[in-house]
Amino acid sequence: MPKPFKYFSFFLLFVLLSEIFGIAWAKKLYQYTSYSRNNQWFYNLFHFCSYLFYLYFFYTVIQLKILKKWIKGLAVFYILFAAGNLLFFQGWLHLNTYTELVACLIMVFLSIAYYFQLLHNKEIISLKRDSVFWISTGLLIYHLGSTMGLLLINVMNVYSLEKARNILLIIQSSAIIMYLNFSIGFLCRMRK
Repeated sequence: MPKPFKYFSFFLLFVLLSEIFGIAWAKKLYQYTSYSRNNQWFYNLFHFCSYLFYLYFFYTVIQLKILKKWIKGLAVFYILFAAGNLLFFQGWLHLNTYTELVACLIMVFLSIAYYFQLLHNKEIISLKRDSVFWISTGLLIYHLGSTMGLLLINVMNVYSLEKARNILLIIQSSAIIMYLNFSIGFLCRMRK
């Protein structure tokens, strides 16, 4: 199994353990510390690490040199933007929606960049056997849904809690579709 996919397996385990910790913190773990129940500090850190991994993943699977340069530049921009937003604007205890929005747009760009690479490939590639295609598709669907949600969620929290919950449902549904696509991608690797 090539390195990016081996690391992707570990990354998914990291995601599972992080989600368990995030829920456990809000339910019970916070009681054993001097900190509040708010787990946004953890999710800000988790999302930051996750998007750095996705940048690494795309850097390893995209071969076009110009796109690799773009990925390096986007990684530097993302790190600086996330740090600035965390330190000077939204802080640790609020979900850093500005950083999330930037990361979502980067993921949409990288997914489309992978499709661009496929279109310019001289070999004919069977998409049903291309793991990266399925992973990119899952990321694209999730991040398009999240982009829409992040643009609206802050406004909806103020005006309509019910509509904010509906937006969260869209984001959660797109996450399910993303993980289903990841599963298809891993099944493709097993069939090779």
